[in-house]
Amino acid sequence: MIRSMTGFGSATVQEEGLEIQAEIRSVNNRFFDFQPRLPRELGFLEAEILEKTRRSLGRGRVTVTLSLESRGSSSLPELNEEALAHYHEQIRKIRSMGRELAVDHLGASFLQLPGLFLDSDGNQDADRLRSLALRALDESIADILSMKEKEGAALSDDLLSCLDRIEESLQRIRKAVPQMKASLAANLRKRLEDLLDDLPVDPQRLAQEAAILVDKADVSEEITRLDSHLEQFRESIHAGGEVSKKLGFLIQEILRESNTIGSKSQDLEITRDVLLIKEETEKLREQILNLE
Repeated sequence: MIRSMTGFGSATVQEEGLEIQAEIRSVNNRFFDFQPRLPRELGFLEAEILEKTRRSLGRGRVTVTLSLESRGSSSLPELNEEALAHYHEQIRKIRSMGRELAVDHLGASFLQLPGLFLDSDGNQDADRLRSLALRALDESIADILSMKEKEGAALSDDLLSCLDRIEESLQRIRKAVPQMKASLAANLRKRLEDLLDDLPVDPQRLAQEAAILVDKADVSEEITRLDSHLEQFRESIHAGGEVSKKLGFLIQEILRESNTIGSKSQDLEITRDVLLIKEETEKLREQILNLE
């Protein structure tokens, strides 16, 4: 099954007054672009969250947001004595350098120094936080994958519908080729007769010129290659996985062959079907931008 690059997933895990919420959003991007939004207490999990998310989601700009809340707790912030000792040592060094004024004017802002106080959430056991956070992440990943697969299924249907219309046009072109060849030979004979008036036409020379003209306009090889590209495109959709790059290459080849058919053909109906093929192929190109 193919998957869309866009999606959203969320999950909430609660345990003994602690709640962790996880949200994952994914939008189109050529590569995997990880954008974490984690509270300070869960910052130590960033590398693990990155790796788990990369393995699960593949391409896309992925934003992972985790929030941490302690419910039913009346704990007041506690002084971090280790941090306080560190700041005292730094102040002593500043004073020893004769910069009393800078320290004296710190005032109340001293109380806002990072890590000076630990709130109730900050005292949570790291192993417990890791377990809950990764549970919430796993559930949100499962949620977003479900959404991406549903959107991928819808995209698959659209892609296959475009392929059906391209194959219908190609089938009409294939049927029109013999008549086109016969018309080219007949038109050549008529033009020569008109130019030569009542002079006899050399049948052997006419056959040679007709063969050269028909060979230049023959699109049988292009039809065969185009048919093969369409078959590979359809097989890739059914195979699933990360297919956007392969489908992008096949689209280039489909356009190449259809352009060659259009440039060789002098038949109005064939030209019309070539334009339809190119129109549907552009739709394919737009759709695969949404695929992993």
